[in-house]
Amino acid sequence: MTRERRPLSHPLADVFWRAVDSIATSLSPDTVRGYRATTCSFPRYLGTDHHQIHSLQQLRRDPHILGWLAHLRSRTPPIVLATHVNNVVRLRHILEELA
Repeated sequence: MTRERRPLSHPLADVFWRAVDSIATSLSPDTVRGYRATTCSFPRYLGTDHHQIHSLQQLRRDPHILGWLAHLRSRTPPIVLATHVNNVVRLRHILEELA
């Protein structure tokens, strides 16, 4: 079952979706859902907290990626550690696909 994509207003959203589409060919549907959740979360964070970022070349480990991870950990109620680890792994795979 394919869900319709929710439009994201961040300029990097389409780039991340294409990377996940490429990765998804070898993954189970549940795993792809996790990647899509990360693909929604990270650009949404960038659009909210770092709206000046418009290209991959502008991304930095600190403050962008570390800030997103801190943002995820600060949620109430907090996300489970395994979910946090999965988000880190997914974002890394997406960024590797884009590299």
